[in-house]
Amino acid sequence: MTSLLRGLLQRLALIFTCAVVLACQPQIKSNALQQVLQQGVLKVGTRYGPTTYYQGPEGPQGFEYELAAGFADYLGVKLEMLPYYNLDELYPQLDSRHVDLIATGLTVNADLHQRFKVGPAYNQVSQKLVFKQGRPWPRTADELDGEIKVVAVSSHASSLRQLQHNFPALQWTETNEQDEEELLQAVLDEDLSFTIADSHTLAVMRRATLNWQSPLP
Repeated sequence: MTSLLRGLLQRLALIFTCAVVLACQPQIKSNALQQVLQQGVLKVGTRYGPTTYYQGPEGPQGFEYELAAGFADYLGVKLEMLPYYNLDELYPQLDSRHVDLIATGLTVNADLHQRFKVGPAYNQVSQKLVFKQGRPWPRTADELDGEIKVVAVSSHASSLRQLQHNFPALQWTETNEQDEEELLQAVLDEDLSFTIADSHTLAVMRRATLNWQSPLP
């Protein structure tokens, strides 16, 4: 099992499961699928990003888009993708039933299990502390000597709250103005000291540069 900060914060070893979708709320009636079939449209909420959904030269692309399109095709209905920039906008769409499900490659934690039903898992990912190459590797939480920023309402923020129980001095900020990829770019540009990213997102971003330091092997 891979720890959140690998070799730094061994007390909080975390492996999360990427879910295909976040399914409807527990109180939604069991005929929700029948309603989708009757309407002939599957409405899927997602986030913009290279690992989720984006507009390519030939139209919509992204792994989550491909999964959603395959599911809609299996049901024999039209797919309507509704992309958002942050989770704070996305979750209310599911709460209000404006979308039938969410497909964003989210890591699943206890908070999500309490709010929603979770679909089948397709991958296991770990959370990584990321900082610019050349910076000294922190060995204790006290050595995190710069700003830590993560996406608001994310599993990364939830993990930091758990971690704070063991390290009360740990501080960070949460943002709705930047997504995971933008925070990684801010680290690369030295506008930010630390962020936390999922291993699959970090792997995609690392293809563009070799200037990251992270616990990836």
